[in-house]
Amino acid sequence: SSAGINSLWESLPLGAYIAVIAVGALLFMGALAFLIFFDKKGNQKGRAVNGKRFFFCAAAGIGVCAIEWGVQLIIGFIGSKSISSALAILKKNFLRRRRRST
Repeated sequence: SSAGINSLWESLPLGAYIAVIAVGALLFMGALAFLIFFDKKGNQKGRAVNGKRFFFCAAAGIGVCAIEWGVQLIIGFIGSKSISSALAILKKNFLRRRRRST
């Protein structure tokens, strides 16, 4: 297991961890209930009506998942402490440059 991701989960209080899991489970059950009981368009045969729209929405979702996966992979390799120290250095350099320009 990677130290970066584990330290992020371990830093969460137990209540927050339970809330994240509970909200995720409720959203999953809501999506399933919608698909089973309310989505009556699922029995359509033939060509998709809004194929381009579906493709762009699916591509956007895949892109977001790829970005999240990449960020978690980087955090897993270098650790969350390294990222926070790198962000602090970037912030300090940005503020220093901003003071020089004014």
